Amino acid sequence: GSGELDLPGLSLRPLESAEVMSKYDLTLTVVEHDGRLVLEWEYNRDLFEARSIGRMAEHFGVLLSAALASPRTPIE
Repeated sequence: GSGELDLPGLSLRPLESAEVMSKYDLTLTVVEHDGRLVLEWEYNRDLFEARSIGRMAEHFGVLLSAALASPRTPIE
């Protein structure tokens, strides 16, 4: 597919970064931009493949969607 995932209230798509080297094996950065949350996954390419990070982001999106649908339900 296109690498995009749409969930109610969420839209995920891969972005290419000019960053050459990551500081950590895996970093998730969340910033607010124009009233929206933007998540950036930065990862060590020697340890992770892009499709693995894509799947991880999809699973995280499903988790966020479920949390938004039932905000009082404990995540554990």
